[in-house]
Amino acid sequence: MNVDKESFPLIFEDFKETLEGCDFYAVDQEMTGVNFEDQHRSQLMSLTELYKENLDVVRRYVAFQFGITLFTLLEEGVYEVKPYNFYLLKGYGDFAVNTEAIFFLVSHEMDFQKWLASGLHYCNKEEEEKEKQEHCTEKCTHGPSDMEEKIAFHIVNEIEEWWMNSSKREKDTLSFKMIMTEKIKAIVMLLLKQRDIYVHLKYDTISKVYQLPADITVRRIDSQNANLQKKELGSHSFSSFVGALGFRELWKCLTKCKKPIVGHNFFLDIMFMMHMHETKLPMEYEEFKKQVHTLFPCIYDTKTLSKAMIFSIPRTSLHLQGLYKECCKLNEKSKTSVRFYSPPGFHLYDERCVGSGGKAHEAGYDAYMTGIVFAIIKNLYKNIDGMEVNDWENVVSVYGSSYYMKLNGNDFLELRSTFLLEFEEYVDVDLVRSLVCTEDDVERIKNNKEPVSFFLHMVCSKSETHSKTFVVKFRNENMDEKTIKTQINSSMKRLSQSLCAKLNKQDTIFTPVKRIVRFLE
Repeated sequence: MNVDKESFPLIFEDFKETLEGCDFYAVDQEMTGVNFEDQHRSQLMSLTELYKENLDVVRRYVAFQFGITLFTLLEEGVYEVKPYNFYLLKGYGDFAVNTEAIFFLVSHEMDFQKWLASGLHYCNKEEEEKEKQEHCTEKCTHGPSDMEEKIAFHIVNEIEEWWMNSSKREKDTLSFKMIMTEKIKAIVMLLLKQRDIYVHLKYDTISKVYQLPADITVRRIDSQNANLQKKELGSHSFSSFVGALGFRELWKCLTKCKKPIVGHNFFLDIMFMMHMHETKLPMEYEEFKKQVHTLFPCIYDTKTLSKAMIFSIPRTSLHLQGLYKECCKLNEKSKTSVRFYSPPGFHLYDERCVGSGGKAHEAGYDAYMTGIVFAIIKNLYKNIDGMEVNDWENVVSVYGSSYYMKLNGNDFLELRSTFLLEFEEYVDVDLVRSLVCTEDDVERIKNNKEPVSFFLHMVCSKSETHSKTFVVKFRNENMDEKTIKTQINSSMKRLSQSLCAKLNKQDTIFTPVKRIVRFLE
């Protein structure tokens, strides 16, 4: 379901209700850019260093699409699926656009006209406070004075502290003295409503002209009276202010519910989410992790899970769309397959419905695929000995890095035996793969199967097939530089003899290895 500033008030209550009852939800975003020329990224970077590099990215660009798909378990093995695709556009400020990113999204039929014409406003916590004050000013007929605003916010803070403090909350009433008028009371009640606090507020009328502080009594009310008060304050006030805050209201629902949140290759997405919708990102990486874990105590990353499965289910794709297709095929073959049901109005991405079908790199569809993958992988894990989804809770994959971000602990390498392999000259990636292969891997390759003892990635390559530098990750945790060097020399000798025999040459010279460096934990 596509959501913009016009349709947002119509779907908000249903979204909120479904979110509160769902089992997990998946998210994805589309950005106006994710890198720029002056960046200095390296596979050898720690996540602390990479975080600081990415700070400039999230300050420079914006995520203009936010996809959320809610998954609710109806019965064993059956999920209700509700996908939402939000178009986001702040009503003020500016941002950068990377032309390569835009051209890429245009090639995938991104609807930029809809975004620019009807994008939903968003803001973070600090911007919300500023907009609340502006809204309060507009709600008062003649507008409050600075003194009235200061008094109102002081009273609200007093009540909120009492409301939130568990020791004080045992008391049914709160009494204090402060100047009070009907205009100040109106501002106070509106601000309390925006903070989801409903009380009965009574004061004497002695301070009408700011002569003396009034005796103010605040009393708790039960849920039934709270709902009545909510209605009395007016749905128009709610709609107008939610419309003004836009996606921020929905974001607060996400952070409040504490349900498991699922992403794919989630590191940069989390940075954008926090910066745009919560608060400016801290300079310190560990503080960032702490903030994220406080708001979202349970996070899963489908790329992390797929990496964990790759040795048990070889040829598992790590790219979202490929992983989605593979998981759907595995699900069809499973004796305990998972089924997904899309209610009316939410069938846009359900391939079984006529006229439906998702577009890759649309945030809503990518969130849909991410959630489907998670539900299937969670089911598949039950049938793999020693595999537990919970083992990978709060372990986030980071694009362009060999490290995992552990939100409630220390970051760690994807595989402990991870090395930088550098050659003197450019080398074909297939040749490098042959050089680090074990005998078992050679047999697998002969049978058109992927090797299972290692992963190989090119670094800073100028083509799709050649590079000087590679990152190789071995499944065997006992690998060291000497063992790798011996294995490469042995493979070079074997390949050289084979090539010489075929080409009738005396010797074949391979590009020398410049260095082999282990990644530090």
